[in-house]
Amino acid sequence: MQYISALSADTVPLLVARRDIRRGDILDGSSLVQVQAPRNDALRGALTAESEGAHLTALIDIAKGQAIYREALTTSVEAGRGLTKIRIRLASLPGDLRIGEKVRLVTSGRCASKGETTPDEATEETSPVYESADFGTSEEPCSLSEEALVVSIPEEEEDSGLFSAVRDEEAVYASVEFALPPRDALAVISHQSSRPILAVTTH
Repeated sequence: MQYISALSADTVPLLVARRDIRRGDILDGSSLVQVQAPRNDALRGALTAESEGAHLTALIDIAKGQAIYREALTTSVEAGRGLTKIRIRLASLPGDLRIGEKVRLVTSGRCASKGETTPDEATEETSPVYESADFGTSEEPCSLSEEALVVSIPEEEEDSGLFSAVRDEEAVYASVEFALPPRDALAVISHQSSRPILAVTTH
């Protein structure tokens, strides 16, 4: 019994990666697990409970079974491999968005096909698109990105009018930072100067 008690005293709770975690991943129950590990000075500073790491973002790759350290995590969202960060002016209000969630980005009208004139290119040769106010709204919205990751959301300032639908007869847009694949980013850039862009949540 004394031997068993000694073994128990020499173990400590430890939070480890349940699976391989990639830089930019947001940690949750599917990526974290608590285990009992032998006491070791090298583990000082490692997290011990899932609640300490949940909803944080990995700054580095963490292999399955590796201990989780606070220095390897951040409260902000990092763009993972293959993603690029851009700021997007939204016509929709950002109040329902949550940092770290993935949303759809859509705009009105038909998406431009490959080789077809983009909305921004068209406005250089024609009158401003908003004069007609006709984006083909009877059609399905053009989907610019199916999984745009919300990176940061502007804070509302008192009397700034930032989230107003209209101020001084001009539309006011909220600029939100997203991480998305380069192809989606280019699609957004080609549309946002001439068409309203909406962020559609799935929760």
